[in-house]
Amino acid sequence: MIPPSKSFTAAPPAREPHVEIGIRFGNRIRELRQERSLTQVRVAKEFGVDRSYISDLERGRKSICIHTMEIFALGFSLSLSELLDGI
Repeated sequence: MIPPSKSFTAAPPAREPHVEIGIRFGNRIRELRQERSLTQVRVAKEFGVDRSYISDLERGRKSICIHTMEIFALGFSLSLSELLDGI
């Protein structure tokens, strides 16, 4: 076994690594929505997605595809990397 290098620096851990990524992403969407004082209904209308999908996404019950992720990023005026920040 090769001992670890002393110069190796691990990437910082995600915000809550023990929590499933779907839940962390949903929390991020809720956080962004609430920071902007937006309701799920308003986000649904402005982003062109169903309100129930937003609810399920925020609770970690639905997954998101890259296309829809881009819709959320653009809707919140963020890049994809900014949308995923801290997840």
